[in-house]
Amino acid sequence: MTVHLWSEPPFRYLAPPTSEGSMKKITLKKGEERRIRRGHLWVYSNEIADNLAEFEPGESVSVVDSQGKPLGSGTVNPHSLIAVRLHSRMADEEADREFFERRIGTAWNLRQRLGLGDVCRVVHGEGDGLPGLVVDRFGDVFIIQHTSAGMDARKEQILEALDALFSPSCVVAADENPIRELEGLPLQRSMAGELEEEVVWVELDGLQIPVDLASGQKTGGYLDQVFSQRYVATFAEDASVLDAFSYTGGFGLHAAAMGAKRVVLADRSERALELATEAFKLNGFKAPETVKTELLDIKIKPFAGDKFDIVVCDPPPLVRNKKRIAEGLKKYEQLFAEALSWTNPEGFAALFSCSHQVGIEEFTETLRRTERRSDHKLLLLAHLEAGPDHPVAVAHPETEYLHGAFLQVL
Repeated sequence: MTVHLWSEPPFRYLAPPTSEGSMKKITLKKGEERRIRRGHLWVYSNEIADNLAEFEPGESVSVVDSQGKPLGSGTVNPHSLIAVRLHSRMADEEADREFFERRIGTAWNLRQRLGLGDVCRVVHGEGDGLPGLVVDRFGDVFIIQHTSAGMDARKEQILEALDALFSPSCVVAADENPIRELEGLPLQRSMAGELEEEVVWVELDGLQIPVDLASGQKTGGYLDQVFSQRYVATFAEDASVLDAFSYTGGFGLHAAAMGAKRVVLADRSERALELATEAFKLNGFKAPETVKTELLDIKIKPFAGDKFDIVVCDPPPLVRNKKRIAEGLKKYEQLFAEALSWTNPEGFAALFSCSHQVGIEEFTETLRRTERRSDHKLLLLAHLEAGPDHPVAVAHPETEYLHGAFLQVL
């Protein structure tokens, strides 16, 4: 694994934070302040009256309406459709080390009040008032993502805040999310601290779970699915379970712990399947069956003639932008129909979308379309979503990105 220490950053720093009180102002066009006053945190480029070419990526700004009344403070990126991300309703609040320490500390206090342990999401972007920042905790190892120019420019301040609050042994910046390309940022992975192994093992729900620090997807572990894994596992006793898009087998592990008689893991990553198999062994479970396949290619029929009592279908985002939402929803419909064909009569299917552009209405309509194109009738037993360590800002619906349905297939 290539490791870059933050003391010698391989990336290009953007505009440094300004000193307090010296922020430039960004003025909105008349009438464009309404959504912001209602609590939304993004300002789009076409809502701004100023010439954005006068600003540097990551620069601190104070946002005002067309009458000059303050709306809040944020950071700007003139090269992005989301031109400003607000982090404060105060007129000139800089996102400095003290700000991050206070805001991250508040987020962690909430997780403690919720009874969450040391394996959880500590910061969920806009949901915790920190747009463009994700912080996941795996014991004393933290994995973070900077998905905006503003947060990327403040990596050192964020690292200092984490060190003051938690004294982590290692912080990995998994900055490989394609969203960064929309911000004009490189895709890369860097590290601060000591890393003894490329894979760390953490305890969650009494299970030993692998976290891939070297080449893991997203932040190395899908913490947004923990509550759904627990729920689906309650139906797994003496059941055959297919964990499709399994990654390191979170759904399968929880099912095995509840007495599943057969677990099949399917993923395109050989490394993920190897880690999952190791996890089953470490937890004392019967080895899972593994299938390396590209499940998004529905012409491939990896389970022809095989059916399962429970099917979990948790694909990667299939809608990357609003312009292609119809195409992406069609892919979900086709994939979900395939998942139903793998399910035994009167069995269960857990179907998910993690596309930020897909709301609950589009997801529900996709389920209806899936039912119509299949030979099955569906009973919705439960809506599934991320746990409380992924708080949703009510005025900012984009923070509610994970939608799931637990269905009986008839």
